[in-house]
Amino acid sequence: MNALEQGEVFVITRRGVDVGELRPIPAGAFVNTLGVKRALKRLPQVDFAAMREEADALLGSDFVGE
Repeated sequence: MNALEQGEVFVITRRGVDVGELRPIPAGAFVNTLGVKRALKRLPQVDFAAMREEADALLGSDFVGE
């Protein structure tokens, strides 16, 4: 863990084949809940009915998707 905190990256292998990496999380990678709430409040409201009408106009009203 000390080496990880110092910035060392570890390659994880299974039977000699690389399958993943263990690396430090970059500083500032996490945002607290209050920061997320503040950011979301600044976003415009979504009009789902209008969005559906637009999708129906572009794709046809019988389009359901996969």
